[in-house]
Amino acid sequence: MEEKIIILRKPIVIGNVTFAELNLREPVALELSKASAAGNGNHVATAISLISQVAGVPLAVANQLSQRDFLEANDFLNGFGAAGLETGETSSLS
Repeated sequence: MEEKIIILRKPIVIGNVTFAELNLREPVALELSKASAAGNGNHVATAISLISQVAGVPLAVANQLSQRDFLEANDFLNGFGAAGLETGETSSLS
């Protein structure tokens, strides 16, 4: 399984716990569904929810990510969406 560790440019402190990195992997269908429902049509909110779920960090941590860390995490997670599809192909699930 492909994974990515993102070292946060600025660690995030929640209570007395410091989060210095995100450990990401390919999301599973349930996580995608929950993130979509949490985002309610807002793409940024959906991405924040998905990052929180996949990395196993509180939503408060994902909400405080710097723009660059957020974009890096979001780009990694989005990279699984159309993997392996040639131009013009559609998924058999659509």
